[in-house]
Amino acid sequence: MRKLVGIALLGFFLGIGTCGAYADTITTGNLAFATFGNPSPMSPLPTGGSFAYDNTTEQFLSFTTTWDGMTFDLASGATQADFLALTDASATPHTWSGICIPSTVNPTVPCDGSFGFSASVANLLFGQTTGPLTPTVGFAEAAGTFTATQIVTTPEPGAVGLLALGIGLVLALGNRKPAFDRKLSAPSRLTTPSPRL
Repeated sequence: MRKLVGIALLGFFLGIGTCGAYADTITTGNLAFATFGNPSPMSPLPTGGSFAYDNTTEQFLSFTTTWDGMTFDLASGATQADFLALTDASATPHTWSGICIPSTVNPTVPCDGSFGFSASVANLLFGQTTGPLTPTVGFAEAAGTFTATQIVTTPEPGAVGLLALGIGLVLALGNRKPAFDRKLSAPSRLTTPSPRL
């Protein structure tokens, strides 16, 4: 009985401590790109893009795209307004542009003359490269539109729900008696002989 009361009190205080915790929901999606004209070797399309957004903290966990063999991170400047615009099915497609032009001074240095990738959602977002500058096409300039596809919102289990599950398991396991206790508490089948008179 004491053990049960102790577990209940522990659960009560842990419940108070975690009452401010909320279950997160994460929204993920992919990006589909198009150009304003026909793609050519001089104007490659982005080959991929995706995002993940935490609906509780209202922040992008990731927002990346790959263009001309380089990966760009757009999450640092993205806001909730960008997320709402990105996931609005009725919105017009958003625009993107990329440029990689070597300078005439150092033509062997990739993208030394002009370089960048940007996307216009609710705000103008400038990409930061996440790897080395190794473009597939040394001289590339392109622009077009993009939309978000395959948008999925996934809830994460809440802290209180996990706490309740843990307490339930502790209570269920705490009420079980070990095998040797069951043997000791079982009635003995041996009978003691009655004393002779």
